[in-house]
Amino acid sequence: MHAIELTRPGNAFDTSALRDLPEPHPPGPQDVLLSVEYAVINPSDFVCARGTYPGITFPYIGGIEGLGRVLERGANVAHLNIGDLVLLPPETGTWRQRFTVPAADLWALPEGDAQQLAQPPISPPAFVR
Repeated sequence: MHAIELTRPGNAFDTSALRDLPEPHPPGPQDVLLSVEYAVINPSDFVCARGTYPGITFPYIGGIEGLGRVLERGANVAHLNIGDLVLLPPETGTWRQRFTVPAADLWALPEGDAQQLAQPPISPPAFVR
């Protein structure tokens, strides 16, 4: 699995590297495994890259927001289905291919253009996985 890791504070273009990471753990009873469909570039991502965003320690996987698709769900997750599109939890390192997160704060998005669904008003540019 691939991820974009920011290795040290500085310009994101100079301090980022493509990394191979282990696959995420399977979802627990309350979790879902998500594929990242779109990882938007939020202005806060550049603040994080400079090392001035609270709580950032290097190295770390970049990405504040994005759009994902449910690949697997835990036994106790009834409100999401395999294939549902969801907004990725904020500040979870969305510049990666897949990850497992708690399902409680996620909800299925309506059918529509995934690229448009991935672009909250603060984040107009997006890049494809």
